[in-house]
Amino acid sequence: MSSRLVGLVVVLLGLMGCSQPVVGVAADGGSDAFVVATDGGMPDALSSTDAAGTDAFPPDASGVDASIGADAGSDAGAADAGPPSCAWDAPFVSHTLVAGLSSPTECEYAPFLFDDERSVVVPRGCSHLGIDLYVATRTSLAAPFSGFVLVPASRTDHNDFHAFLSANQLDLYWQRVPTGGTSYDPVVSHRGSTAVAFTMDPVPIPNVAQAGNDGSPWIAPDGMYTACERGAGGLDIKLSPSDGAGGFLAGHYVVEINSDYVETAPILSADGLTIWLSTNRPDVTTGTDRDIVVAHRTSLTAPFGTPLLVPSLHVAGNEEPGWISPDNCRLYYSVEAPGATAADDVWVATRTPS
Repeated sequence: MSSRLVGLVVVLLGLMGCSQPVVGVAADGGSDAFVVATDGGMPDALSSTDAAGTDAFPPDASGVDASIGADAGSDAGAADAGPPSCAWDAPFVSHTLVAGLSSPTECEYAPFLFDDERSVVVPRGCSHLGIDLYVATRTSLAAPFSGFVLVPASRTDHNDFHAFLSANQLDLYWQRVPTGGTSYDPVVSHRGSTAVAFTMDPVPIPNVAQAGNDGSPWIAPDGMYTACERGAGGLDIKLSPSDGAGGFLAGHYVVEINSDYVETAPILSADGLTIWLSTNRPDVTTGTDRDIVVAHRTSLTAPFGTPLLVPSLHVAGNEEPGWISPDNCRLYYSVEAPGATAADDVWVATRTPS
């Protein structure tokens, strides 16, 4: 069992924490993750004002590294290619139910996975009995999820959906709906350490929660994306920009991907350039059910392109995206099958790296 999985098992026992080893260089503007040698190398390309600031590799005749430095120094060699990834518009070629998240007697909704895809935070239950957040694990991508443990902060008389765990694992965000009610808001529960559980009562997120309904929180490099009630039953995607101090500024609608219909459940790629969401807009989808669409942009400051239907994900019933793998190759989503007694299940769609 890996050290990461061991840590996640501790999560399940109530500590809800897992450690992640520091790999590579911290993106803090030149604070090296490796011990540097005072060999007269060039300063870091990210910053020339850090305490050490010299390269861990000896300089060549031109004064820059002949090899790639672990600290993003000014290198003469080409950087190694990263792991293979999938193009944002590549077709998904297979779709399977996720074992353990497709119970015939329980409803499992759009999940949030850890990067190793062996641990998941998933809303579970039935609306008339209450839907809460649970953590489960599996030993491999082919194994079923099991060992469901309730997130303590989620255990209330509310229905909880659309979880998002911050990168440092200290803040858990989700959408909270009072049981039997119609209003909902994005909330957050904080903990001081990954060695303790999320027991703090969740609170509305400042500048994000509004007078109307707001939910489906997802944090991207440029801020928090939510689905915001527009009125007359419609929902639009809203962006609350990061304030640079861990919070968010007042939001604005992402007009280029919204319509007069429903847009909800946004999730974004790790680089923030691709967004998936659920919509019933008739110019993109078919029928009245909500389908998954995708839109792409060239930079964080550029507008998204026109949302496009992901045709291979279209089935009878409403689909909602839950999580996309860091390489953009596996999309986890839930399907609300038609029929009053049908249960929601979690599926995964896969595609081949380019």
